[in-house]
Amino acid sequence: VLVISALSGVHALGQSADAPRISTSGSAEISVPAYKARVTLGVVVTADNAKDAGAKVATGLNSVRDALVKLGLDRSSMPSAGYYLGLEQTSGTRPSKGYSARSSVRVDLTNLEQLGTVIDAALGAGASEVTEIDFLPRDADAARSQALELAFLGARRDAETLAKAAGGRLGSLISVS
Repeated sequence: VLVISALSGVHALGQSADAPRISTSGSAEISVPAYKARVTLGVVVTADNAKDAGAKVATGLNSVRDALVKLGLDRSSMPSAGYYLGLEQTSGTRPSKGYSARSSVRVDLTNLEQLGTVIDAALGAGASEVTEIDFLPRDADAARSQALELAFLGARRDAETLAKAAGGRLGSLISVS
């Protein structure tokens, strides 16, 4: 929110604490091309006991990693992104049917055309979920700064229009939030 004092012919700059004020808000959205895709792939298994569930999910995730290495990806660039092992959830008063295990791996791709192939290979190797796909810009901070500047300029333009319509002009900036 941009707050600027609005001055009429009666008030001098900074002279009155109760000078009219205009409050406007601005927003801006910019589009930037993605240079990297980040995909999270998971394996979910069930077993009668915790040890077997843990072993099955580890084997499944290793198979997914092996398939991605065959595509030319570096195994060390595929960190684990999550792990869960616990009693399989049931509804009502029925006893648990066993254990459920979930493990996931995060893969960053700079060749965006490879995304579909990577997902297909992971699913073919035993992945049972694709939990996240993010497209990341090269310089997110610069894009955010540009959007903030555009939002501020839009809010200021609105404040100038309102002050002019009210027969005054803008004074000094009071606050920005």
